[in-house]
Amino acid sequence: MNNNKTIVVRLMGGLGNQLFQLQFAIEMKKKYGATSIIVDTSYYNNYKIRSVEIDKICNNENIIFTNDYKDFKYFLSYKLFFLIQGVYRHFRKKGINFLLPYISKFGFFYTDTEVDRLPNNVIGNKIYCWGYFQDVNYITDLEEIRNYFSTEDFKKDISSREVIKIAISVRCGDDYISKGYPICDKEYYMHSIQFIEKKCKCKKQYILFTDDYEKAKCYLPENISYINASNYNPIDQLKYMAKCHSYILSNSSFAWWGAVLGEYNQKIVILPEYWDMAHKTNSVKLIMDGFYIYKEDF
Repeated sequence: MNNNKTIVVRLMGGLGNQLFQLQFAIEMKKKYGATSIIVDTSYYNNYKIRSVEIDKICNNENIIFTNDYKDFKYFLSYKLFFLIQGVYRHFRKKGINFLLPYISKFGFFYTDTEVDRLPNNVIGNKIYCWGYFQDVNYITDLEEIRNYFSTEDFKKDISSREVIKIAISVRCGDDYISKGYPICDKEYYMHSIQFIEKKCKCKKQYILFTDDYEKAKCYLPENISYINASNYNPIDQLKYMAKCHSYILSNSSFAWWGAVLGEYNQKIVILPEYWDMAHKTNSVKLIMDGFYIYKEDF
């Protein structure tokens, strides 16, 4: 095994997506014995809706952040990324799934690369990762991932067990709606709250995490009071969410990581039936212990 390999990962999207992308790079670093990870943040030079956040909590000296990473193979991986996204989606519907495993042998790793079909080794000293990698099968050790961050900030809150904190995520901002992503409806939140009420008889405190607080209230039951956590910056929201005891998630990678980083050992996490509802992508790839899929597990 060549221990001089470097993992290069392209960051895209908000903090939740950044966490998925970095954890995939961490897994590839471990699998292929790489010495370092280069994180390309140039996406945010032009994308102003979200910003780079993960560099503020990542404290590992072997991870290098840059907004100006260039080499020819990386440029090629950029071109292949958009080509493959279209081609692979077309062929996958017909059961043809050989394309991504073949390309990964040359150091190109993209979303939907199957864990059990990763090559034992790759050609060259660089491995390029493009995509969102929203799949728990890429995660082999959460504690290892936590070691890359300021773990003290994410330790569970054990001071208020008398009141169970329930984090509720409602994603309904204009940038989200403009891209055509559906919003979890009021029925989802109502039945999810009822589910948690049946599972847990303790006193509860509901905390709302959203990108539009006033609009989000329209999707929630009126007979419950909520603490507004939307005024915190993304990192502080993530820390706050990680200290909660149970979770009702929208189809938000940010909210998913808030629940996963939470260490309460009896937590309940509810996900919508479809993670990407626009394409009817099931949430099954995001299920961990204590997780429930709405309708399927209700």
